[in-house]
Amino acid sequence: MKTILLLDDNEDAVVLQTIILESDGFSVQSAINGVQGLEKLKTFHPDIIVSDVLMPEMDGFEFCRAVKRDDNLKNIPVVFYSAQYTDEEDKELADDVGAEGFIYKPIEMETFLTIINRILEQSKKRHSRSDEVKNSTPFEQKHYEAQAKMLDKKLHELEEQHAKVRKGLVDMIKAVGLTIEKRDPYTAGHQQRVSEIAANIARELGWDEARIEGVKLGALVHDIGKLAVPIEILSKPGKLLPIEFELIKMHPQEGYEILKDIDFPWPIAQMILQHHERINGSGYPQGLRDNQILDEAKILGVADVVEAIASHRPYRPALGIDVAISEIEKYKGELYDPFIVDMCVKVLRENKDLLKDH
Repeated sequence: MKTILLLDDNEDAVVLQTIILESDGFSVQSAINGVQGLEKLKTFHPDIIVSDVLMPEMDGFEFCRAVKRDDNLKNIPVVFYSAQYTDEEDKELADDVGAEGFIYKPIEMETFLTIINRILEQSKKRHSRSDEVKNSTPFEQKHYEAQAKMLDKKLHELEEQHAKVRKGLVDMIKAVGLTIEKRDPYTAGHQQRVSEIAANIARELGWDEARIEGVKLGALVHDIGKLAVPIEILSKPGKLLPIEFELIKMHPQEGYEILKDIDFPWPIAQMILQHHERINGSGYPQGLRDNQILDEAKILGVADVVEAIASHRPYRPALGIDVAISEIEKYKGELYDPFIVDMCVKVLRENKDLLKDH
């Protein structure tokens, strides 16, 4: 059986990765930081180590240095698994400390498994060949070295390809968000402000940066379904007729239909579909209740309401942050998740600039 040690201080990430890895035949042990990881390695010698970079007490780089200094551990491949905002210097540092790979979060788990298994296989081949190299001729040694360089190059190309694909997805989402807001100048900046509020709520909840990124990007396009709504209705200065409001209420479903077939590493289509659902079942379009609603959609729903109330709309002036907070607190536990409301209030009290244009 393949064995792996996971280092990550985020319990949710460890649980998810453990489930995926065990389904692929790995025996998994985990630690929350480098200190605990080194302690585990006293009795557990895994085939491969996957480590986050930012961890308390001892970060991934320091941990990797310690592993590579130990003659009993140095041949275990170490792969860093870190958030997408990691800069190029961190990747260079990963090479300097002897890591065999660097994977950016978020990543589709099938791709994650492919990269992990490929690095593991390459490591095994290198070690098996090392014995052959000791007894080989100089010509054969050069041949082995050339093969090793070629494999390393292919792995690097795969990592770079993944980084480019991820960046392309992010850029596409941002471009779509700008397109939506240009169409409706009366609510320009709405999605950007909702995105910032939602990301800050998720951060207060202790979510990892990869999941926060998904919330932020989903919020940037949460109103994409309004492309199917006539602009005359969106910008109408007076009260909407019942039939007009019914058309507005179709935008979560329309948005879902637009994005449902795109394989994002985040549940963006479902976030869009559910952002007007309410925990008592009174929302739309599906009338979902509490645990049936994605946590990401619950956050998005609260952030959307707060921004809409606090900001200017075609049919009324801005009502301000205090009115917005009063509204979500009034319906806390009825329409909105109480814990998310508390975190939203905390975020807004501490940073009122979140409701300003960016």
